[in-house]
Amino acid sequence: MKRGFTILLTVSFMLAGMLAACTSDSPTHPGADNTPSGVEPSPSDAVTPPEPSDTPPHIPLYFPSPYAITTNLSDEELEALGFTSLQEFADPSLVYHEGVYYIYATNQRGVVVARSTDNLESFEHMGYALRSPDVEPPHFMFWAPDVIYNEDDQTFYMYYSSSVRGYVDGDSFGQRLKVATSKDPLGPFEFHSLLELDWDDRLLDVWSPLHQWAIDAHMVKRDGKYTLFFAYKGWSEHVEASFPVIRSPESFFATMIFMQEFSDPLTPVPGTMRPAVSATMREELNDTSGAFDVGIWEYCLEGPYYFEHDGTGYLMYSGNSWESPYYFIGYATWDLNGDLSDAVFQKYPDHDTFLPLIGIDDNATGMGHHSICVTPEGRILMAHHGRPVSTEGLPSPDNRNSRRLYITELTVEDGRLAAHRPYDIPVSYHLNGGAGEGPDPFSMAAGSVFTAADITGVEAPEGMTFKEWNTRSNGTGRVYAPGEAVTVPASKLILYAIWE
Repeated sequence: MKRGFTILLTVSFMLAGMLAACTSDSPTHPGADNTPSGVEPSPSDAVTPPEPSDTPPHIPLYFPSPYAITTNLSDEELEALGFTSLQEFADPSLVYHEGVYYIYATNQRGVVVARSTDNLESFEHMGYALRSPDVEPPHFMFWAPDVIYNEDDQTFYMYYSSSVRGYVDGDSFGQRLKVATSKDPLGPFEFHSLLELDWDDRLLDVWSPLHQWAIDAHMVKRDGKYTLFFAYKGWSEHVEASFPVIRSPESFFATMIFMQEFSDPLTPVPGTMRPAVSATMREELNDTSGAFDVGIWEYCLEGPYYFEHDGTGYLMYSGNSWESPYYFIGYATWDLNGDLSDAVFQKYPDHDTFLPLIGIDDNATGMGHHSICVTPEGRILMAHHGRPVSTEGLPSPDNRNSRRLYITELTVEDGRLAAHRPYDIPVSYHLNGGAGEGPDPFSMAAGSVFTAADITGVEAPEGMTFKEWNTRSNGTGRVYAPGEAVTVPASKLILYAIWE
């Protein structure tokens, strides 16, 4: 279900001596703070200057948006490999190993890989890291690879899903979780086995092909124990389901994030599968229209990725539909109190408020499905895909629907993640039934802070008075009073007037 030519800028931090893979259990170290040449951070007059400190401020890195993938292969070699576009790089999994960054992506015929040997200045397409095994019917639709390096046996493990040709009622419903191994990050990875998890037998009564349908596997090693996160069908709680397919008492059917313990990178522990995060709001509807009230068949959270930073565990995910311009990345947290198998995750900022970490803006749509790489210097890099609004000047062959590679640095403040994009984010006010011009729209850098406007000069609907600004038009989102500080997310922000 998953699916850059801009200037290539010089990233000005040197990643010398990096010996560990960028996986969820990578150590963090004090960060170096330099800004790459070529792209300047977006200006923001509303950011409060920091107090004097002996520690220099952390200056986020800004990367090409999107990345352009290069190659040394000829057109004939590319055609023989079956590539329609080098720039199609969906569901990227970013890994660092022995001085090189590797990034793996979804592809119909296998899992493709690119590498950066120049500290993220550029990525070179290296072809397939995993090809379909020689079986009939053939495997295809290789989705969402997740690669970890296991130091215990010095082996790379690739977790992914794929389908088989001719599956009943649509090949995508044949997706099954699998694992492949290799001693070389470029592969070839060899298929090892299906992942047999604690499948929910209730799904047999819904539709039997869904019983073992699962995608978007992400393996975590923590304190010597292994946990697999993945997307699977289940029954979600806590939200009014306007268009459920299957409803049981006080719950509804949805794609959601599950987790299961493993005794090693290959072996699940029976009886340990459970839900981790489920859909709780209308913006998480699997809706290709983006209207949130038509064309809906279920709610959807997918693409999980887990990492830890400064005493907090972050379980990130994508919501809505990968085909929708409103695809987004959100996250939930826990306080690292106890074992990961017992973690209780709380959505940020809460399960009722839609405030994505990254999503649609004026430059790209369909932003989602990501991985995290924590560099030995402590920088948190998020590789994700998106669809550029304009393809002018981008390399060919390409099309408007290509999901391209983006890398965004994240920072953490008081437990809150902030995504730093290389352009300003549009902010506007919606009078939501009021009359008049209202506050002017503007743009600011993601992570910047502005003051919510007052309502002066706006005529209230008859018989009503202004109550607040809200991130949702029905008043169920995040509340801001006039004069209150608002942090700009890395996606388009609209503040709606709420009247009472």
